[in-house]
Amino acid sequence: MTEALDCTAASAFQGKPDLYDPCDVYAGSNDYGDADDETRMVMALLSLIAGGFSEGRQLLAEAAAAESGVSSRYALGVLDRFTGRTFGDHYWTFHRAGRGQRLYTLLSPGS
Repeated sequence: MTEALDCTAASAFQGKPDLYDPCDVYAGSNDYGDADDETRMVMALLSLIAGGFSEGRQLLAEAAAAESGVSSRYALGVLDRFTGRTFGDHYWTFHRAGRGQRLYTLLSPGS
């Protein structure tokens, strides 16, 4: 069984900026609430796409923007930036459905 990380005690890494301190990762974190806009946006898009969102590009961006607290214009930029066919560079791809609507699917590591 893995022992829980105790970040309340003085850290052995304190004052040593060249070393990774796992407690720094959790400091002030509240369920990814301190993540930057792009990270929150990617997490929202991953969640929506994995959940089968099928309303097209614009509505996907608007839903993710509302969930992340950013503008839909910013959401469209993130959506487009991580759309492609190369896993590692991209997180999702799309295919065209009726009336040219984009339907997104997540890429798998073998892609």
